[in-house]
Amino acid sequence: MASKKHSGRTNNTAAMQVELLSTKIQMLSLATQCRQYTTLRLPRSQGSLPVASLTTFTLWARTMHTLLTFSPQDRVTSAAPLLRMKNASSRGYVTGSHGRKAALVAGREREIEQLAGSTQTVGRAVAMYRDSMEGLPKHSLTPWMLLSQCYDVRMSLSAELRWLADSLCMLHGGMGRHSVEELLVLAYLKLDQQHRLREWLAGLTVSPVRLSSPTMVLVLAQLQGTPGDRQLACRLWETQIRFADLAPSQTCVLMAMRLAMHAQRVDLAVDTYKMVLACRWVGVRAGFWAEKVIVYGLAINGRAREAFEVALATTNVQKVASSETAALQTLHKYELLLSGLSRSRCAEDAEAVFAYVRDDLGLRPSASMYTSLVGVLAIGGVEWEAIEHYLGLMREDQVQPTEALWRRVLLGYAKNGNAELCDRVLGEMATAGVRPSYAVVLAALDAYAHQGNLDMAARWMRLVFNTMRQQAQLESVEPHMVNIGPTLRGIDSRPLSATAWSLEQPEALEPYFTDNRELVWHRSVLALLLDVLGEMSDGHQVVQAWQEIEHLSLHIRSLRLSPHVYMALTRALARQGLLSTYETRVCEAIGQPQNGFTYAQRVEAVEYVQTCLRGHLPARRVVASRQAAQEQETEEQSGLDA
Repeated sequence: MASKKHSGRTNNTAAMQVELLSTKIQMLSLATQCRQYTTLRLPRSQGSLPVASLTTFTLWARTMHTLLTFSPQDRVTSAAPLLRMKNASSRGYVTGSHGRKAALVAGREREIEQLAGSTQTVGRAVAMYRDSMEGLPKHSLTPWMLLSQCYDVRMSLSAELRWLADSLCMLHGGMGRHSVEELLVLAYLKLDQQHRLREWLAGLTVSPVRLSSPTMVLVLAQLQGTPGDRQLACRLWETQIRFADLAPSQTCVLMAMRLAMHAQRVDLAVDTYKMVLACRWVGVRAGFWAEKVIVYGLAINGRAREAFEVALATTNVQKVASSETAALQTLHKYELLLSGLSRSRCAEDAEAVFAYVRDDLGLRPSASMYTSLVGVLAIGGVEWEAIEHYLGLMREDQVQPTEALWRRVLLGYAKNGNAELCDRVLGEMATAGVRPSYAVVLAALDAYAHQGNLDMAARWMRLVFNTMRQQAQLESVEPHMVNIGPTLRGIDSRPLSATAWSLEQPEALEPYFTDNRELVWHRSVLALLLDVLGEMSDGHQVVQAWQEIEHLSLHIRSLRLSPHVYMALTRALARQGLLSTYETRVCEAIGQPQNGFTYAQRVEAVEYVQTCLRGHLPARRVVASRQAAQEQETEEQSGLDA
């Protein structure tokens, strides 16, 4: 009997070791493939060399060492990981004095929470906590909850409030100088009371209180999700920098500058940058980190001239020619500048910056710089010869066009409703060996929506629903894999015919998208589909399409609806005059946690529903295209008259 037990345990151990080794090999292969994306280009005078930052190398090496040396079995190369782990076999069986003590602590915390729920018994809850605080864990949320409750009745419990603040500062060393107002900020953060946190921070903008740098970092990280939160963060930072004894960290200043730029508070970001240049705060010195933020921020806000001037003023041509580090930093700074100009659609300025980097500085432009440049040119509707010119420069610089570049050009021409040039781009992609992706569907829907061609848009919509229906019918137990590149492609797709590379033949792409499970991963396709239906179709088709999308999301594991999809549904229903009928259902979907809305996004989404109900909607694509064409004709006629 003992030999049988030993044999079973041996076979089980061997199987686990084989499975562990297989997992390690897969992770090593994945990490090696991810390592391929950490390549930067050096100046043309210094050749091309794959390089990565020390942090990237360190993390990669440590991850590989952990994967290849750690084992949950008895034979391990290092005992240190096991010393930091609890015994997994005893986690489900808490017995003895430790289990009884944990049960008593949990019961006591529940009693304190019940007493604190009423304003009449908050004082008793504080007294009970004072008597039992030695037995509670240090990370307990009970004192933070009591602090929040006591502040609401601070007039009658001022002594208890002061004692709680002092005890929290003692429990968490280094917090001795924290005010009650700052402790309340931390309490709302720890208790995840999002509504009260924002109300309290809004009050601090009216009656300012200096916050410490760690607290400001936590607050700024919490307030970067939505435009409303970013405006609140800017107002809070504006009050903080008025304190003469403010001592922010570099991370805090960096986050504040970024939030100000993305909130279109350029003046606040520039004032902060001036303070950094003036060395106002100890430990915060001007450097490459600040240059990047200010250059990119000015560019995305349409201030191309100022952004280029800052980039020029912070570029040392002699150091760029002699130092590899300076060359890489300069190249990265101009990458961000071009990316920002592309985002704000400043095509002429982007071309000027590109020419300066390539011709004046003698640096080899990276693939990212080429992608930003040709992307903004395509959105501007330039002729194909201009794109071919920069593709020729890429071949001259030995820079391989990436899939992102082709996607930017394709979607750029689609925004102009130019289906013919989209087909030209698809032909170039076929020649370059780039496989079709969800971007082809986005380009087709966008292009035909700008043209007002409902028949072709409907054919592409049928393609989307047909591929998703076939995906829902698959009974394979293999996990769904997303295709993020040729090195990680999970399924060998069938070869494409020549007619597949055309927006006029959507049916030819249906087998490819079905085999590669492409569309179920990209919810932007569904958002655009609903937008196009709302602009060009009728209310019945909008409702029918949404019902089918909901049905498919229940049968396709990898299909998860995002907030963008629900906002597109809101716009579509509003255009058809049905939003008032479905307002309750839309708001219920916004409030459900599984739909991916954060607290700030829920508040913003509900406000957006009310905005759409009032009729404030973006212009239809076909109307916007006609207006742009009319403006262009007017400009050309003015030039001829002049």
